Parts: sequence; C-alpha cells; structure tokens
Amino acid sequence: METTQKKGLTGFVIKVIAIVTMFIDHCGAVFIERQMTRIMFANPTSYITDPTYQKLSLIDMVMRLIGRMAFPIFIFLLVQGFIYTRNRAKYAIRLGLFALISEVPFDMAFKNTYFTMSYQNVFFTLLMGFLFMCVADFIYKKKVAPILGYIGIVLGSASLGYHLAINTRKILIPLGFKPLEGPALYGTAAFFAVAIVVAEIIICRHKPFEELSKLALSVLVLSAFMWGADFLATDYGAGGVLAIAMAYAYRKKPLSSFVAATVVLTIMNFIEAFAFIDVLFIKKYNGEKGKSMKYFFYAFYPCHLLVIALVAKFLLGL
Repeated sequence: METTQKKGLTGFVIKVIAIVTMFIDHCGAVFIERQMTRIMFANPTSYITDPTYQKLSLIDMVMRLIGRMAFPIFIFLLVQGFIYTRNRAKYAIRLGLFALISEVPFDMAFKNTYFTMSYQNVFFTLLMGFLFMCVADFIYKKKVAPILGYIGIVLGSASLGYHLAINTRKILIPLGFKPLEGPALYGTAAFFAVAIVVAEIIICRHKPFEELSKLALSVLVLSAFMWGADFLATDYGAGGVLAIAMAYAYRKKPLSSFVAATVVLTIMNFIEAFAFIDVLFIKKYNGEKGKSMKYFFYAFYPCHLLVIALVAKFLLGL
C-alpha cells in the first residue's frame, strides 16, 4: 500500500538549506576575509578607501548575512532529533565524535593553523546543548525533593544571572557603552537573578512546588553547560547553548521553538536577526524526516572545512 507524503518541507530539505547557507558563510569567512586581511596589512593606513577592499567588504557582508541562516536551523534540527531519536546516547556520541574529527579542519579554516584551543567548532556547542536537554529531561521525569528545589532556585538564578551580566557586558562594549565593572556588574547580575526567580514563579504559579523545583534545577544545569561552553570557547559559546535551551523549552511547537532560539541569538548579536528569513521554511516543515543521509550531513561539516582550508592555502595562497 503506497504512503502519501505530506505537503511541505521535510527535515532533509531543511538540512540542505542549512548546509548550503553555512557553506556560503564559511567561504566568505575564509576566502574573502583573508584577502581583506592581506590588503589591511599591505595598506594599514588607507585600506578602507581601497576599491578592492570595499568590494570585498560588500561581498563578505552579503555572504555572512546569508550564513546567519544556518545555525538556528541546526538548533531546530537538534531539538527535533532529541525528540525523535531512539537512542540519545548514540546521538551524543556522534556529536562528540564529529566535534573531535572537525576540530583540525575547523582550525585550519578559521585560524590558519592545524590545532589551537582558542576556539572550538560548533559541534561542541551542539553537544553541550544536547547534553543539557538530556539532563533536563531526566530531571522532569524524576521526583525532586524540596531541598533540591531551594538549592536550584538560589544557585541557578545566581549563576545564570551572573553569566547573563557578563554576556551583557560583551554586547554593550562594541556598541560604545562603558564596560560593566564592580558594583555595576554585580548589580546587573542581581537584577537578572531576581528576574529569573520571578519568571520561574510566574511560569509555575498554578503548579506544585515540585514543578518549580524541576525548573530551577534545570536552570542550574543550563548555567553549568553555558559556563562549560564559554570555558571551551565553542562557536557561539554560552549564547548558543542558551538558544538551544530556549528551543527545547518550546519543543512542542516547531515554529515557536525556532523563533525562541533565533531571538536569543539576535540579542547576543544583532546580525543574527537575518536568520528570521528561515521562518518561511520552518513554517512549511511537515514533521517528516525525508531522505535518510544522516552521516552525509555529519561528514559535510569537517569535509567542507578541509576543502576550503586547502583551497585557500595551496590554490589561492591565502
């Protein structure tokens, strides 16, 4: 008996959109930006007025804007994968394995060296986010003692509040604001901590205290993984993990899940707002997997980075 396919876009098609936009982004980051850097070093005082530099700058901006479409889609697909995978342990192992495999090509492409711990590839961020979802799901399936709830409320809000204050400082400095230091930093952290507690209470206001405890413990776990992402200096860092967490929070509504993640990324970096174009595709997602080429999509990441790095170095001399 033939099965009819639902109208709309399958997960396969959305993955193709993600890797194509990612490829465009990475070509701009390596091929175009390395040429721009070369011009900067050759003309340190007048490179801005150089016609070639200006053309390259425009091309780079367009390519990098297109590239903003990729990561929110990967977050969306990660959450969908978490929901539907039959074996979360194998899923996490795959993410970890390809994070390790991708690191050398990633460093070759973006740092022009074979290995550095200064910046880690996006698979590490996805792994952090996936592990958070696993732990949060475990928490919600278990009975939580009240004392753990109080610990979660205090430590979770304090830790995440301080982390948000630090990231606020990172956002404000490029905009020309004075850096948050001393009392201003701790005051901002306290504000966020109180806001987090209030939000938790509002969300769980008609539910038993155990629900508030589970939410607070999940916030504490989220904070731990965000600190871990910053410590490892992963691509998108703590903001990427927070975006995954927000997508997970709205996992039952695919479009809301995507929008929640993109809002977080946009707050972290306004250029990410370009990713809202993806809403046109996510709205057409039909919930079906489509063609099964799982390992192709995993392997594409390190392979395309390796090809880009080799072409830049040996063919273009960049």
